[in-house]
Amino acid sequence: VSCVRRGPRVRMASDGNQRLNEGELLRSMYHYLPGKGDLYCASLERGVPPEGATAARSAQQNRSASATGAAAAGQQKHADAGPGAKDYARGTWYGQGATGKGLPTYDHKHEDHRGKDGSPRSVALTGGLQMPMVGLALGGAGGAAAGEVTAALGALSGEQGLLLYVEEGDAKAAEALAEVKENGSAFVVAAVTTATGESAETAARALLKRLGRSSVDVLVAVGEVASAARWAELAGLVEAGLAKALGVAVEDEAQLSALMAAAPAPAPVLNAAPLGPRAARRRLVGLCRRHRMALLATRPMGEAGTDAALPQVAEVAQRFGGGLSPQRLLVKWSAQRGVASVASKADEVAGLWDFMLAMDDKAVIDGLM
Repeated sequence: VSCVRRGPRVRMASDGNQRLNEGELLRSMYHYLPGKGDLYCASLERGVPPEGATAARSAQQNRSASATGAAAAGQQKHADAGPGAKDYARGTWYGQGATGKGLPTYDHKHEDHRGKDGSPRSVALTGGLQMPMVGLALGGAGGAAAGEVTAALGALSGEQGLLLYVEEGDAKAAEALAEVKENGSAFVVAAVTTATGESAETAARALLKRLGRSSVDVLVAVGEVASAARWAELAGLVEAGLAKALGVAVEDEAQLSALMAAAPAPAPVLNAAPLGPRAARRRLVGLCRRHRMALLATRPMGEAGTDAALPQVAEVAQRFGGGLSPQRLLVKWSAQRGVASVASKADEVAGLWDFMLAMDDKAVIDGLM
C-alpha cells in the first residue's frame, strides 16, 4: 500500500493478514491527515476510492511531472498503480500493525482513536449472505447459556446482529436457540460431524432435529472435506434446504488447498478455526482470503481462555481505564483483523463498536503470535 502526501512517500508492507479500515489508517498516520497534506491510499484490492483520493492522486502526479519531467511521472504512475494496475480499495488496507518505518509514535493523551469505530460490523459472504462479526458459541461445556443469548440479543439490537455458532448440538444449545425464536433473530452457523458410515444428510437432519430447527444459515463440515465425492454429498445439504451455504472447519493448509484446487461447488463461504493471539495461523488466514472465504475464530481467547489471562493482554486492557475486559479486548482485536469471532458471555461482545484499538495496542497483541 502507498500513502502519498506533499513531499516524501511513506510505504507500509502488506501481507494480507490484517484488516484496517480507512478511518483507522488516517488516524494512525495523524501527521498526514487532511490539512497537513494530501493523502490517498493505493491498494491491490478492487473497489471505490476513498473521498478525495482521485484528486489527490492527480495533484501528486501533476506535481511529480512538473518537478522531474515525463520520466518521473511515468515512474509515479507505475508506483501508484501497483501490480495489475487495479483500482483503489474501498477504504481498506491489509497489513500489519505499527511496523512501517517512519510511522509516528502514538500518544494516548491527545489521540482520538478511541472514538466511534467505523469498521465493518458484518462480513459479506460469497453468495450474498451477511454474517455478523461477533457472537456467541453454543453447546458443550464452554457454550453460552440461554440467558446470555437473550442478553446479547438485547445489547446488539439495532446494531450488526448476533452470530451464533453451534459447536455441539446438545440440549444446552437447543435451549439457547429457543431464545432466538422468542426474542429476536440471529445468524446461525452449526458444525456437523459425520460418523463412520453415516451420510452427511442424515447427520445434518439429526443435528437440526436436536436443535429444533428446520435449517440454519451455514452448515460447517467437520472432518475430511477434500475429496470430490465428499463435497458433492455436502452440496446436497444446500439443495435440500437444510442450509443456505456451506463452511468448513479446517486447520490444515494442505487439506484446504486440496479442497479449493478441486473447485468445489458451491464453494465454502467460511472456515471456522481456533484462531487467537497465540494461534493466529497467518498462512491459513491468507489462504482463506485468497479464496474469498470468511474466517470465524472459535477460540479468540485461546484454549480455555488462557490468552485472556496473559499479562500483555491485561496491560492493553488497562489503557482503557478499566472499562475494557481482556476478553472484550481480544474479541475486538479479532474484529479489527477482519476475523469474526464468538465468545461465551454477552458482555464480551457488547459495545465493541464504540472504540478502536490503536496500532500500538494491536502491536502488543500481535507480538503474542
